[in-house]
Amino acid sequence: MKTPSNHLSDAEAIRRDLKRLRKRIAGLADHAKFDDVDILLSVAETHVDKHLATLRRTE
Repeated sequence: MKTPSNHLSDAEAIRRDLKRLRKRIAGLADHAKFDDVDILLSVAETHVDKHLATLRRTE
């Protein structure tokens, strides 16, 4: 069974991965082709940020 601490660690790892993906896309020569993906990653980051805030309040 996962504890709130485990969920917090998972959410933080997901957020780091999302940030890395966005940086990789920004570094591509043809990054304009990935604008839609960047928007989706941004939305996912926002969702994870909200989840992290909730987890931090419950810890």
